[in-house]
Amino acid sequence: MNFIWDTLTVLTEEDKWESHPGLAGIITGVIDSTVIIAGGSNFKDGLPWNGGIKYYYDDIYLLGTDCKGTIIRWEKSPVKLPASIAYSASVTVNNRMLCMGGENVDGVQNSCCSIEREGNGIILGQEPGIPVGVSSPGAAVIGAKVYLAGGIYEDGFASNRFFLLDLSTEQKEWKEIASLPYPVSHAIVVSQWDGSEECVFLIGGRNNSGDITEFFSDIWKYSPSGDKWIKAGTIGNDKKSIGLSAGTGLAFGDNGILIFGGDDGILYNKTEQYNLALKSSENITEKKRIQEFKISHLDNHPGFNRDIYYYDTVTRELAVVGKIPGKAQVTTQAIWHRGKIVIPMGEIRPGIRTPVVMSCMVDIEAQ
Repeated sequence: MNFIWDTLTVLTEEDKWESHPGLAGIITGVIDSTVIIAGGSNFKDGLPWNGGIKYYYDDIYLLGTDCKGTIIRWEKSPVKLPASIAYSASVTVNNRMLCMGGENVDGVQNSCCSIEREGNGIILGQEPGIPVGVSSPGAAVIGAKVYLAGGIYEDGFASNRFFLLDLSTEQKEWKEIASLPYPVSHAIVVSQWDGSEECVFLIGGRNNSGDITEFFSDIWKYSPSGDKWIKAGTIGNDKKSIGLSAGTGLAFGDNGILIFGGDDGILYNKTEQYNLALKSSENITEKKRIQEFKISHLDNHPGFNRDIYYYDTVTRELAVVGKIPGKAQVTTQAIWHRGKIVIPMGEIRPGIRTPVVMSCMVDIEAQ
């Protein structure tokens, strides 16, 4: 298996030839062969540990192409999201994107809206609200059924709640079904065939319920026929499991899932340890020294896990099959577009976004 990477495009500031600072936590999908991104957040005025403020956006962008599929430019829609939002879950069902939950300056949200194309434009629709506000959940689709897993809820902690929205029913409403194995946010959630039925796979993620966040290496699958979760593998190898959070993943072939990048938690936990030391110290000189170490640690962060994993949903085997060139993009979403995998923008280091949209061709014949 060989991965051929390219820069598909770069988002630029409106009416300027300048690069956009980039976005993380965006809503993304494909409608009528057009890549659409919306919302997202960034720290455009400075890094958070230097006092930078997180900004949330309500813009919708369409990636224009010509009849041959050649990229022309990003087009900013005059239609905006109902509110500025980031870290929503997004899926595409019947050529319609659903955007679920997320957060903004007012906190976590339970809203759910749809995005559709009308001619060359965009129309928005209102969908049933989630029973609770949630940020950074995962979502997957099986037929007309939308599944929403975990996330961070109103109390600021991860949840093990799991919801279903059946779009084929007349009375559309979210229904709570089998709880996740544990509270988790920032997991990769993908639907794929397991040899018997199409299941929802929950891969990695993290739980922030303690002073030090736990990063998960588990792979779980939800069986719709049995309404239950089953352990289905581990990220890593025979010698060591690897926690992974905020990566991207998508179904590949008849029974595969590709996983791109993610945060293994080692440096994330080190930042938390600095924060605990700052909290417990009462000495001003010591606090200053700890803060300097923390800032140096964050300023010199090398980026996130660059491994590409292939997981076989039938055999439950997982292998490293490639490496992401350059910086891995996290808190974004991988999508299929014109036979290529597209990974738009995301976070490449703590607090730093990228405006780059990467594309990847997969050569399965390569040895």
